[in-house]
Amino acid sequence: MRSFLFFTSLLLCLQVNAQQLNPNAPIPVLVKYEIGGIKLTKDPSNKLVLDSLVTFLKQHPELKVEIDNHTDRAYLKYNTNISQARAQCIVDTLIKLGIDPQRLTAKGWRNTKPLIPQQQIDAMKTQAEKDAAMAKNRRTEIVIIGK
Repeated sequence: MRSFLFFTSLLLCLQVNAQQLNPNAPIPVLVKYEIGGIKLTKDPSNKLVLDSLVTFLKQHPELKVEIDNHTDRAYLKYNTNISQARAQCIVDTLIKLGIDPQRLTAKGWRNTKPLIPQQQIDAMKTQAEKDAAMAKNRRTEIVIIGK
């Protein structure tokens, strides 16, 4: 429910300020994937978040977006594939929900754009702190790439 409330409030801000959107500024998409997988979980919050995103995109048919997925540092070769596949999963879902594929791009960034640098994570004292920091680096975002 927290994901839905966050994203809904974000969408309300975007709707009010659609003309002032900052292209290339990432917007978090709080979805949940199967552990170690590329598919979305059956968590009801996923449906609410994606429905909200579809509503926003339908209200702004002039926008083109990139769906970005980021992973942490673990299993670098595996993360190359999973990062792109997760981004593509969101794109495929949006297409199934009626968004024109010409408006969507999927980009898997692996661990190349962390919110928290690995050096900072390595310096953390507890494993719980490190796990929380790495979790922040695992994320999906939308980026408006054109009108």
